[in-house]
Amino acid sequence: DTFIRIGTAGKLSAPAHEAGVNGVICTGSVRDEGTTGQYIPYEYPAMADRHIVDALAKAAKARGYHFLEGIVHSKDAFYGQIDPEGLPNGEMLKMRWDMWKKSRVLASEMETAALFVISSIRDCRAGAILSFQSMRQSMEVALDALKDIIERDKQD
Repeated sequence: DTFIRIGTAGKLSAPAHEAGVNGVICTGSVRDEGTTGQYIPYEYPAMADRHIVDALAKAAKARGYHFLEGIVHSKDAFYGQIDPEGLPNGEMLKMRWDMWKKSRVLASEMETAALFVISSIRDCRAGAILSFQSMRQSMEVALDALKDIIERDKQD
């Protein structure tokens, strides 16, 4: 089975803020959430399938879209990361947010870690394309990538 998450994300590190960047094709995800720990210890990485990443990158390039490839940050609490000042643990959240930025984590969202970990332990393929602006671009790229994946699977 193959899964591709098509969604949105917030820009995090400097490369994501460059002009003309449409979004990110995820290669892996920081497991800063609670779900996946119920499946397997946190030392297990949340990684996208390389064939899915390649198909998404190829499809984005063919359409002339500029999607970065890299690591994203998966979290449980939306407002805890983007507005920590009013929270009791706000200083800690801000320090962690700055750490992810310095580590070149490209974007933050809430689902890919779970998708990647569960897909991996269930012997499925998974990838994700996350938009900073237009979901239409992400959908077009994902559909093109799926067509390519289906054709490759027929040949194998």
